[in-house]
Amino acid sequence: MYRVQLPMQELDLARPLSLGPATYLEFATLGETETGILPRFWVYGPEREALAERLETDPEVEAVSQRTVRDDRVQYSVRWGARVTGDLARFVQTVHAHDAVVLLGRADRTFWRCLLRFPSESTLLDFYADCEIDTLQAEHQSPKQAYAFLTGVERSALPLGH
Repeated sequence: MYRVQLPMQELDLARPLSLGPATYLEFATLGETETGILPRFWVYGPEREALAERLETDPEVEAVSQRTVRDDRVQYSVRWGARVTGDLARFVQTVHAHDAVVLLGRADRTFWRCLLRFPSESTLLDFYADCEIDTLQAEHQSPKQAYAFLTGVERSALPLGH
């Protein structure tokens, strides 16, 4: 699997999200270009509940709801306007065109990071060549390294055979 990283400021979603220094979001899917980009995600950190108010007043957000609220995180469901997800939609199309699978992703105020699984090394190379984001970085991750990428909550939810 590969950890793919790109600077947050490269994506238009950086503006409506405006994540603070100790706040981050996690997602299990980037969504589909036909049904919605980044439709659900968890937010951790001090701004986890305040983000709803910010998104509700943003003209690029069509709908937002807090689906689940826990002590340390809030799950959001968001329907974004097409203008704010265009660059991420192109990234998602490139991921799908190369048969890659998003295993997990995390975004903070600095970077978007995704763990992606590609069918072969050649499809990774094709993906990298076709991706329109010049600052994209891809790094191979062993299962142990990928496991370290997860939070404690995520680790406890995954049945990993060692």
